[in-house]
Amino acid sequence: ADAITEAKIADDAVESEHLNNNIISGQTELAATPADTDELLISDAGTLKRIDFSYIKTAPGFTKIHSIDASNSSNVNFDNNYVTSTYRTYLLICDGINNATDNTNFRLKLSTDNGSSFLSGISRVHVSVEDDDSSVTITNNDEGASTASIGSRGQGNATGEHGSGAIFIYGSQDSNSWININAQYVSWGNSMELTWEDSVHGARSTDALNYIRAEMSSGNLTSGRFTLYGAN
Repeated sequence: ADAITEAKIADDAVESEHLNNNIISGQTELAATPADTDELLISDAGTLKRIDFSYIKTAPGFTKIHSIDASNSSNVNFDNNYVTSTYRTYLLICDGINNATDNTNFRLKLSTDNGSSFLSGISRVHVSVEDDDSSVTITNNDEGASTASIGSRGQGNATGEHGSGAIFIYGSQDSNSWININAQYVSWGNSMELTWEDSVHGARSTDALNYIRAEMSSGNLTSGRFTLYGAN
């Protein structure tokens, strides 16, 4: 009658056949990545032991920090809640970027004061090639840009035309290093041409980066998923 006390159960007396199948699924859902000090039960060669989540979480590599889905957004921002000193290296995955304005370019802005101002004088070396053009285009600038131009060939906005890419950001938290960016970007142009672009960017700042903005050179981001990862 739900009245059996601990004193009435002998040590080591509860066997597996007395456990209901819902002993886990019947509990309150955590619905989040466990903290490092959260504990789980594990059988260590037949002996039950507890283990902190920190010992079994995905180890060295990139950790997902946050995702944002654009929805007719003027820009997408990762502020100082997500860009912190916790990680030395950041990876921004951009998937299915659709732009409202035809023939515009995808780009990043960087800030060390949580978006109050943005870094200028960004250097760039950019290589691009289109599927209908046998020539390779190389562009560069030295300390001239106020943005990191990831796309440069004019992205289309018709059905099916979009851009996707991976952007690595290095040295963002190191007071002895300037900020380096390496980006790979694939997009469909406004004449349905497929473009591949590889670029590197550099900002001569040793202040800690704490804000990343993704946007088009003009008009809104109609859709697209932006996911930020961090690694040490």
